[in-house]
Amino acid sequence: SGARWVAPAAATNGGADGFRHISVGASEDEHAVKATAGTLYSITVTNTNAAVRFLKCENDTAAGTAPGTDTPEIGLAIPGATTGAGFTTTFPLGYSFSTALTCWIVTGAADSDVAEVAANELMVFYTFK
Repeated sequence: SGARWVAPAAATNGGADGFRHISVGASEDEHAVKATAGTLYSITVTNTNAAVRFLKCENDTAAGTAPGTDTPEIGLAIPGATTGAGFTTTFPLGYSFSTALTCWIVTGAADSDVAEVAANELMVFYTFK
C-alpha cells in the first residue's frame, strides 16, 4: 500500500487561542495573557514609536507579577519606526508556563525598568494554549 495524503482543513476546535493587547500607557502595560498554566506558541508585536521598546513575560499571575522587581523568563527588544516596525517569533514546540503567563511593555532593557510606553504605540498578539 502507498502513502495517503490528507489535505489540511479548517476546524472550529483544537489549535491555539489568541490574545491581543494595545499599549495603554500605564502600569508598565502589564497584561495577563493566560491566568493559568499553559503553552506560548507565538508573539507578534508592532511598534510605531521611533525608539526601541521591550516586551517581558513572566511565569506568574498578574497579581503575582511585579515589573521592575521580577526577573522575566522572556525579554525581547521591539524595533521602532514611526511607520511601524516589529517582529514575529514562534515557539514551534511551545514555551511552557507552569503557573500563568503575564507580560509587560517598558522603554528599557534592564529587568528593573518600569518606564511606561505611550498609549496606542504598541500592539501585541499572542497565540497560546
